[in-house]
Amino acid sequence: MKWSATSQLISQLKEGTLPLREWILNGTAKIAKSGPHRVVYRVTLNDRAVYIKQYLTGDRKSKLRTWLSGTKAARELSVLRAMQAANLPVPLPLGIGEPVTSRSRPVDTPAENSTTTELNLPFLDDPQSSFLVLEAIEPTMSLANLMLRFSDVMQFDKLGIRGRQHLCVTVARMVARLHKNGFVHRDLQAENLLIAPVQSHGPMRMWWVDLSDIRQKWLKVSSQQIMLNLAMLRHSLHRHLSSTDQLRFLAAYLTELSNPQTTAAGEISDAHSADPAAVGDPVDFLIAARRKKLNELSLPNSLQISKPKLKSWIVQLKQVTQSYSIQAWKKADRKWRRGNRRLHIAQVGARSGRCVAGMDAQLLKHLTSKPSQLFSPPYLVQSTEGAALQKTAIIQLPVSGSVMQAELVARPLVRDAHDSWARRSWENAYALMRRGFSTPGPLLYVETESEQYLARAYHNKQKTIADWISDQGRLSFLPQSDEVQVAHRVLETLARLFLYGFKPEITDLEQFFVIKLNGRVLIALADPSRFEQRESVSFKQMAASLRELHDATIVMTNLRTSTCARWLKRVACRLPPLTWRMLMSEIVKQRRDRIENYRKWHAA
Repeated sequence: MKWSATSQLISQLKEGTLPLREWILNGTAKIAKSGPHRVVYRVTLNDRAVYIKQYLTGDRKSKLRTWLSGTKAARELSVLRAMQAANLPVPLPLGIGEPVTSRSRPVDTPAENSTTTELNLPFLDDPQSSFLVLEAIEPTMSLANLMLRFSDVMQFDKLGIRGRQHLCVTVARMVARLHKNGFVHRDLQAENLLIAPVQSHGPMRMWWVDLSDIRQKWLKVSSQQIMLNLAMLRHSLHRHLSSTDQLRFLAAYLTELSNPQTTAAGEISDAHSADPAAVGDPVDFLIAARRKKLNELSLPNSLQISKPKLKSWIVQLKQVTQSYSIQAWKKADRKWRRGNRRLHIAQVGARSGRCVAGMDAQLLKHLTSKPSQLFSPPYLVQSTEGAALQKTAIIQLPVSGSVMQAELVARPLVRDAHDSWARRSWENAYALMRRGFSTPGPLLYVETESEQYLARAYHNKQKTIADWISDQGRLSFLPQSDEVQVAHRVLETLARLFLYGFKPEITDLEQFFVIKLNGRVLIALADPSRFEQRESVSFKQMAASLRELHDATIVMTNLRTSTCARWLKRVACRLPPLTWRMLMSEIVKQRRDRIENYRKWHAA
């Protein structure tokens, strides 16, 4: 192994290699991330934390790429130095190690009679691996973890909303500086941005990580590459950002892209206060798009772009983002069906089971062999009344070190069906959650020779819209009432389902849960198994679903037809005008045919 490193790291080498096996055994090193192509270790050396990236070359494609363009560690180091020269915030490199020849043998491989053979980590013995050592930036967390951990605060708390606005502007300026210096990130996800804790008064600092997917363009970064990068980042944050946040991000990005001044590495808030309300908000020149035409907006002086070009560019960016998100979700659906690191899979004879990664894999095998134990202590909490041919109960399951309540449903297995009800619920629920919908997340799924079991998350306050309407009694149609919020959110949810290719089998008020949290009304999908995923939903199918919802609303609430029609018109905020006109004409046509058939039946 050929090393180029600092003197401190060179002193830790043993016969030219890093003693990773010894460090793992004595607790000095821990595996932070492991995959088929890369392993990341966190090592503490003399009270100093470093990260060691080991790039594996197990498959033929990686070996060929290494032979043509060098090791992956060397490629990432060259990108890291180029970004340092451009004053972009990146971790500090401490060393690089590359194999001397293709036939070099690892020095720290243990003998057969050694006591360390109990550590079964085959990638430690890969002779063709390359290593890159980076200084650890601590304390930090990724942007994805920050948005996930403080999601409720950023959605409902006033200070949290201000912080989310500040975060949108900061990330936009980071991405703009990356593109302005000629770099394109081929995997621009929220996981690849590290954020330091924000002080009450001071700059927000960020760093780029996972630089192996960054490429430097010698010519100017094209508009198509910029659009694809922004689509990637928006897709990774689609659950946490509102439409106004996306406008704020875009406004700050365009303003920074046209600004020739640069700041210190990692500090973005020199031109933006910690409080977005203290200075002019960059979203001011785009938020008026809801009230005015886009070509009437007042652009900032630093932004040298014509208004017609800005309008066409934003429309094209929206199309690219939607296309990328749909393709990414389809790819994630295929990976989930095959199985991934976020779940455990068990097979006991003819019985199969799955559970989320937070549960114990041994517990999954035990429950797969005897699933009927779920209806008895210590799992059973309360028995409930189920529909015909099914048993239901409220149980508790150990998930991620705590106990979570779940709703357990057991049904007979229909062998003639294409797939089981439990399996369809499992797949559809996670497909819907990946697209930002709310639905009870499945925790456990077991299929035996004659039965199927599904345990999904249970919320004490969840209630179907039909039950919620019967409890409310007389409905109110005041603009701020809960009834109007429910109507708006149901139709917005239905419009998004159509957009992503989900067609309900029967659209009625039993399909949706109403959950009221912190004064806000949330809508969740009650039974994901009743949705059929297609390539696209036609106008005729949309009209049929909306007509079913229209009729179900009239039956459940005794409302007038004109009132229900006003509910349905709320779907126009999610569909283009031409699509809405075609959809309404199809609804009117179907309703006319239905009335005519009823008259013929009544006359007969």
